Amino acid sequence: MVCDAWRPLPLRDAAASVLLNVFAPRNGPQIRRVLRPGGTLLVVSPTPRHLAELVGELGLIGVDARKPERLSATLGPHLDFQGSSEHTFPMLLDRTAVRTVVDMGRAPGTPTPPSWTGGSPDSRPRRRSPPRSR
Repeated sequence: MVCDAWRPLPLRDAAASVLLNVFAPRNGPQIRRVLRPGGTLLVVSPTPRHLAELVGELGLIGVDARKPERLSATLGPHLDFQGSSEHTFPMLLDRTAVRTVVDMGRAPGTPTPPSWTGGSPDSRPRRRSPPRSR
């Protein structure tokens, strides 16, 4: 279910065993209300290194280094922290994919970076899968 985090979540009290929050605002009181006792909230949140290669190059806003503290302040009064793990992996993106990734994170009304005025997708060779055996 996708819903507005700033409004009451459209679930009964203690209805969810697991909630997943991906790069989105978190409403601690509502999350606590809808989680069953012993339920789990999984939060996916960027680190300051998220898209770091693009932030400087395209003039994007980076991730606040205090994000973990803000996350704790939002959820800490309502939930017990159980642990975290960090998952990092490189991505090889052509120009079209870079634009898609950046556009997903831009706020509405944010100007398009000047370097994107025209041009065609990057023509670098793409990785190919090895031929299949018959």
